[in-house]
Amino acid sequence: RHTAPATTALHPLTPLLPLPSAAAVEALDGNAANVLLKYIYSALSFAHPPTPEGSDATSAAVATAEQEQKKRSASLLKWHALVAAKTGPGSVIRVMTDRKRV
Repeated sequence: RHTAPATTALHPLTPLLPLPSAAAVEALDGNAANVLLKYIYSALSFAHPPTPEGSDATSAAVATAEQEQKKRSASLLKWHALVAAKTGPGSVIRVMTDRKRV
């Protein structure tokens, strides 16, 4: 289930996902890091992209879609590791228990 704000916010970041930057994360204040974690968790919760269906669907197209999802998830987890290393477990707990979602 995609949420509009998370999808909108992550769209321009998609090219940057494979390039987690420790310098970019270090530049964030605590509140900005919490917000980034919210978006990371939101993106990780997305269902897999629609699988190509119908007579035109090939196993190669399905495999490509699955591979892209794996790459995106791996990049998000790298970003998560950088943010969690900077902010500690308190930030993760705050984000997980916050009722406001993105």
